[in-house]
Amino acid sequence: ERWGHLKNHWHIRHLLDTDRSVRDFFECETEVIPSFYINRMKQDLGEFWAYLPEGTIRHDPNAYLKKIEQQNPNATPHAYPATVFVVPRSRACQ
Repeated sequence: ERWGHLKNHWHIRHLLDTDRSVRDFFECETEVIPSFYINRMKQDLGEFWAYLPEGTIRHDPNAYLKKIEQQNPNATPHAYPATVFVVPRSRACQ
């Protein structure tokens, strides 16, 4: 189990150095999920991949913030749960 995790981390690190789409995704330059992750999801889901609804794998890094703001648009930032501000809004992917 541990070797598998370590091997995966090495592979991701290699992709960050060699695959621009992976680096851009991690640096919030794009919301397009790299093919590496799409292929991994397809492999993990097997025949169930075909049953995913359209847009299921779209990534929105600010989904939680948007939902909170939608539920209470007049709330002040300090009224939100502390976990929302782990990454300051100015540094979050837009």
